[in-house]
Amino acid sequence: MMTRAGATVGRCGASHDAPLVASRHARALALPGGVAENGAYDTVTVGVNCNANEKAISAGTGWSDDAADRELWTQRITPVITNNAVTGYRGTGGNDSGNTSTFTLYVLCYTG
Repeated sequence: MMTRAGATVGRCGASHDAPLVASRHARALALPGGVAENGAYDTVTVGVNCNANEKAISAGTGWSDDAADRELWTQRITPVITNNAVTGYRGTGGNDSGNTSTFTLYVLCYTG
C-alpha cells in the first residue's frame, strides 16, 4: 500500500488486480447547545455523498469539542443507497451542552 496526495492506493488481496483508490469526504455544521443539560437536545442531520464514480465503505462522526463533560452524542449513521450500492451516509448528532459545537460526518469512499 502507498499514499499519494491524500489518497491511499492498495490491493485487496492477491486475486484483485485493479488498485483501489480511497478518498475522504466530510461535512460539518455548527449546532447550538441550548440550555445546558436540560434534556432538550438540539439536533442536526448531515449527509455526505461520494463522487459519481465512487462507493462508500465506512463512516464516522466527530465533534469540535472533546471535553468529557459536554452533552454531545451521535444518534445514528445510516447509509445512502443508490442502485443497490452504498454511495454515501447520513448522520444525526445532538447537543445539550449549552455551547455551540460543530458536528462532522466523515465518509470514506473508494473506486475500483
